[in-house]
Amino acid sequence: MTTNQPRSGYTLPVFACAAAMAALEYLQTRNQSIEQVSIDLINPAETVNILIEQIAILTDNSALAITRSDPGDNLDLTRNTPIWAMVEWWDSSEPPPTPPCQGGAQEQSSPPYQGGAKEQSSPPYQGGAKEQSSPPYQEGAQELTPPTPPCQGGAKEQSFPHYQGGAKEQLPPPYQGGARGGELSDTIFIKGGEGIGYDQKTGQTAIYRYAKTLLLANIEKILPPNKSILITFILPQGKRLATRTSNAAFGIVEGLSLLGTTGISQPLTVPEQLEQYKIQLQEKAKKFDSLVFCIGENGLELAAKMGISPHQMIKTANWLGPMLVCASLAEVKSILLFGYHGKLIKLAGGIFHTHHHIADGRLEILTAHCANLGLPTFDLQKVFNCSTAEDALQYLRELDAIKGENWVIRVYGEITKTIDQRSQNYIYTHCEKNIKVGSVMFDRQRKIIIKSENADIILG
Repeated sequence: MTTNQPRSGYTLPVFACAAAMAALEYLQTRNQSIEQVSIDLINPAETVNILIEQIAILTDNSALAITRSDPGDNLDLTRNTPIWAMVEWWDSSEPPPTPPCQGGAQEQSSPPYQGGAKEQSSPPYQGGAKEQSSPPYQEGAQELTPPTPPCQGGAKEQSFPHYQGGAKEQLPPPYQGGARGGELSDTIFIKGGEGIGYDQKTGQTAIYRYAKTLLLANIEKILPPNKSILITFILPQGKRLATRTSNAAFGIVEGLSLLGTTGISQPLTVPEQLEQYKIQLQEKAKKFDSLVFCIGENGLELAAKMGISPHQMIKTANWLGPMLVCASLAEVKSILLFGYHGKLIKLAGGIFHTHHHIADGRLEILTAHCANLGLPTFDLQKVFNCSTAEDALQYLRELDAIKGENWVIRVYGEITKTIDQRSQNYIYTHCEKNIKVGSVMFDRQRKIIIKSENADIILG
């Protein structure tokens, strides 16, 4: 019997880039027959066609294009959500204006264009501190994560490297970036509009490295010489959809992120995908004695920054239990669990499918470990009544700062020890094999909170 493979789709940055390219092309050509654009995905190295749903001229100097998200056979809440990109010609020759807004204060959104009489232009956004920009994309430049040479021959590689730690309309003055935007190059500027989230602490827009690399590589190809543009991205449904994600736990508020390390959206939640993950694991187990399990993109990116070979990483989504058993049957000797503490903490409670629709218990597990270590009752109640695991972590950090104690290390040290032990027991219960499991937990700023003792051994 033949089973249809789950259909992959594309990530939000791809649709955002396609909309920006279509708007720029329309602004230049007034070609009303733009039905699709070709996008170089960069990662992977392939070109795909993305459909354009609507396109319009807003003013003599601006155009808007709309695409619609298609993540493939994936239970993704962004399915069919519209992605808008407004492209404006920008004058980069005038001196910068003095920014009226301070720091990371959020920019007020301009009202949407209502048609009819020509819309008055909004004053240029001045922003606060300029967001750091990603380096310009250069063809042939190094990939987003440093590639590691593949394993040669039949011998398995050693585990891991050590951790390292018109009348011509007057154009607005040059865009200065700031809290809700950024500069991709001397001629390409971006801004997050309605429905694009931003970091609550820094004010920086939630448009990340791959999205910026993708935009720069594709927009530069069609941008005329000596021209500058400002691209504003809008997700009309973004703010509402964000309430159904864990973005707030990572400090991203008011919308969704243009996040990802690749242009392909692989199905993560349909049952067939688990089988695909198992096949990937079995192939990698032929070359490596140790593997790294990452639940999502944040873990993959952070693990790569630590110097861990991408060839040893497996994206597990929420199926940690079945993947642990699969690894043991493939004769893997050690496994490193690498994830956000609000996910991995569930394993300490014996929850080996980490989707919140299956089970939760994060705060209960955290409170129990705090109690076992003697945290006073008043503080236990504070931890238990926190809204998120991230808030509870922050509370413990504040206790440490005020009292000069080390509750974070003590509590999370015990939690990782429990995760390791319960994971090893889970494997032995299902297939009577002894495998060393270590765990690394990070917070919403993608900073490492703790590495278990086993993790230190596995990392070498």
